[in-house]
Formats: sequence, C-alpha cells, structure tokens
Amino acid sequence: MRVSGRQLLEAFMLEARGLALVAIALMLCPLAVTAQHTSAVPKYASATAKRDAQASTDALLKGELERFASFVYPRALKVLGGKDKLIATVQRGLEEMRSQGVRMASASVGEPEQMMRTGGDLLAIIPIRQVAMLEEDQILFSSHLLGISSDNGRSWTFVDTMKLTPENVREFIPSFHPAMKLPINPDPTYVPANAFRR
Repeated sequence: MRVSGRQLLEAFMLEARGLALVAIALMLCPLAVTAQHTSAVPKYASATAKRDAQASTDALLKGELERFASFVYPRALKVLGGKDKLIATVQRGLEEMRSQGVRMASASVGEPEQMMRTGGDLLAIIPIRQVAMLEEDQILFSSHLLGISSDNGRSWTFVDTMKLTPENVREFIPSFHPAMKLPINPDPTYVPANAFRR
C-alpha cells in the first residue's frame, strides 16, 4: 500500500515534532504574554537562528537524535518526560517511515521572518523545505519552525508551528506576541517519478 503525501507529512511531523506540541497543549496552563519590544534585536540574531534551525533539521535528517533533542524547546522536553523519552518517540516514527519505504532526502532552511523581542525572549519564524522519497517518487512539503532564544540570539531552540493556532500558541510559548503572524503550512506536493521523464 502506497503512502500518500499527506500521510507522510502527518507521520513525519507528528512523530518528530508534533507530539511534543500535543503534549504541551494537554498539560500546560495558559500564561500571560509580556509586552513586545521590537527594538534592540542583535544584527547577528537572524544568522544564528538560521544556523541552529539548519543544525536541528540536519540532525533529524541524519538520525542524530541526541543532537536533534538539544534543539527542541525545553518545555517540550520537560512535558514529554525528558530527552530520552523524546528520542524514543522520534525513533519509532522514523522506523515506521522506513518500514513503509519512505526516507527523508533533504531539508533546507529559509531566512528567518518576523523576528522580534518580546519579554525576555527573541522569537522568529523559520521556513523549512523538505523532500521525502517513496521509492523514486518525491514528496515535497514546506513547514515552519518557531524559534525561541532566551540568551539574546546567541542560541535557539524550536517548536514546529504545525499544531499552533492563535488560540493555543500562548500555551506553548508564553512570550508569544499577537503581532507575530503564524504561517499557514501548505499541503504537501506529491511528484511521481514519471513526472521527470519525457
């Protein structure tokens, strides 16, 4: 039985990142957001956000789950019971994908968007483009990470925006400000191998 592009996206994102968000939604209480301050964002912050987002994505792509876990927003790790439990969850998801003949081929990170200071944190939206292979067919999908830096942009951790909505985002990120617009993640695109043949 072939796996559709939508099923692949759900399996990958749910197991790799989305489960953390679901767990947070169930267990965290809403917290009040602090005031936004868009001034004094360091010039280097965009570069470090992109650097760490690419490192996180590369680690997941390569199956380096210890390293991947180090880039997950600490609240997610705590809610899931710690790094070891998160790694086990992600590992099961990747193994399920492989059992269906699906493999992640590549991932690239775009330029950070909507960077702002709010409370003691810097926040940014980082676009991700990923390519998965099912035999010779490709599944192309785009997603976004919400990056959070609590050390003035020197380092970043992330949550995926797939499960975030304007109604629940402050449960996940207390410092989130409504001036930041959550992106809409488009449906995946399934490209059969014969589409490249003439």
